[in-house]
Amino acid sequence: MTCGYPSIATQTMPEAEAKLRQLGYEAFALIVIDTGLLGEASADLQSRARHLLQSWSGQYPGLPVVFLGTALQKYAVFAAHLSHVPFVTRPFGPHDLMQTVQPLLPEDCRLPPRSSMPTSTKDRMPGDSLTRKPPPEALSPGDW
Repeated sequence: MTCGYPSIATQTMPEAEAKLRQLGYEAFALIVIDTGLLGEASADLQSRARHLLQSWSGQYPGLPVVFLGTALQKYAVFAAHLSHVPFVTRPFGPHDLMQTVQPLLPEDCRLPPRSSMPTSTKDRMPGDSLTRKPPPEALSPGDW
C-alpha cells in the first residue's frame, strides 16, 4: 500500500483463503505472507509452509508467494520447500520489499519507479497481498 499498489490485508490465513475464493485468485498478482501467521515453532512453521506451498501451487497456479519474517523463520521456510522461495527478512523497509516483489509481478501490474518511495520501515498488517485491481473493500493507506 505504501508503494502505491492496491492491496487487501487479512489477519489470518483462513481470511486470506476466503478472499482468494471470494474474489477469484486471478484478481491477485501476488500474495505476501507474514510467516508469523503460520506458527512460531520451527517445526510447525516448516510443516505449515510446506502444506501451503504444495496446496496453493495446485489451487492457484502461477500466483507468486513472498514470505516476510525473521532469519530463523526464513530457514524454516527454506527447509520446507526444495525450490527457491522469495523471502524478505526483518527488519526491512518498503524499498527492500519492492526489490523482491517487482520481478515477480506481471508486466501489466508493475508500477514505474517512484523517486519518493519511502525507505524507512513501516508497520504493515499481516497477510498483506497485492491485487491486480483494487477491490471495492480495498484499504487506503490512511485506513491502516
